[in-house]
Amino acid sequence: MDCDHNEARPPIPDPQTSSDEEGVESEETPRRSPSIENAYAQLLSELEGADDLNIPPPTFWPDIPLADLRTEWLSLREWVENLVRRYPHLDHHVIPSCWYLHNGHVEALAALRDHERMSFAESSPASSPSQWQWTFAQIEMRLREWTAHAGCLSVHRPTTVQLRPIDNDEWESFLAQDLAARRHL
Repeated sequence: MDCDHNEARPPIPDPQTSSDEEGVESEETPRRSPSIENAYAQLLSELEGADDLNIPPPTFWPDIPLADLRTEWLSLREWVENLVRRYPHLDHHVIPSCWYLHNGHVEALAALRDHERMSFAESSPASSPSQWQWTFAQIEMRLREWTAHAGCLSVHRPTTVQLRPIDNDEWESFLAQDLAARRHL
């Protein structure tokens, strides 16, 4: 991916020295107590070494560069296979053997994988794993519904996309009205 998680972060402004002019402290700025200063410094140092910095960002499947695509596919496949081993109730009614041929399944499973990565990071709050379980349950229901709709229980059935035709004159009229209304906001 093109994202470098180790690049320098912009400095965090110090609210203790906020001013109207450069280098001139405002009289209205409240001073923080030394204990707050210490807690603030400790938090910043913990964030500097947080394992979250080594976790890849969420994956937006349509934007994966071609050079990274094979690696992403292999990574997702390995994660899905491990998920099914960990949760044996995820049978072909939820994740069919042809899941990779259904974009909805791919994007939902990639999102679930990304959620799991962050939920089990060392710096994540203790409640994150249970939040992941709730998300997992929601995605599982969605996958089950999509699999039933696709009909891919023992063999793959291609998904048919049925776009309804749009009346171009009606579309242009709507677009003109929407643009005009937004100009007056």
